[in-house]
Amino acid sequence: MQKAFKIRFVDGSFIRNHLDTNFGFLEEHARAGFSPSYYIPEGELWVDKHYRAELPRLIKIRELYNNPKYARLSYQKIREILKRELVSHETPPPFIEQTEKNGALTINHVNGHIVREYIDPEFIFGGHDLVYNYIPKNEVWLDALQGPRELPYTTLHELTERAYMKQGMNYDAAHDIAIAVEKSARRTNGDGCFPGDDGFTKKFLLPYAAK
Repeated sequence: MQKAFKIRFVDGSFIRNHLDTNFGFLEEHARAGFSPSYYIPEGELWVDKHYRAELPRLIKIRELYNNPKYARLSYQKIREILKRELVSHETPPPFIEQTEKNGALTINHVNGHIVREYIDPEFIFGGHDLVYNYIPKNEVWLDALQGPRELPYTTLHELTERAYMKQGMNYDAAHDIAIAVEKSARRTNGDGCFPGDDGFTKKFLLPYAAK
């Protein structure tokens, strides 16, 4: 039986700027299969307030990841189960809202809600063709539903990650580099200040809850 938990809707952008640049849509103290988020109290689920409307799907995803019968499965295997159980098998409505070019790449701004409902329940912020087989060759997709201040950082992250993977680096290493580049950009632009940085004070550890 799943343990009771408290849901807290938080400012995800604030957390990504000051505590955890990897913070996604829903995180908890020790989410199965992922890096623990020890800054989140045990018994709480923190949900990015921009994705409040998708809470039922997020809870279903969490329950599946925490299902003991899937404990020995790889992340990729669980993602396939997610697609099988949560994705609508109907033809998706149009979801590309804007298209632009970046060299040889096509960048599509997509309605992430539609992508998660019809293609991939765990499409989070963005992705590219070298990670997701449903994204066409030489394309990068960005979730148009994310906060506008997050979009430049997601774009930088995906382009950086893809560039290193294009050179032959594996996803995990390329993702780590992309996070480091993203954090640096957040600092340079005056948005980011992280533990250990000059100027980081307790104010950055105070309220996360959405008003």
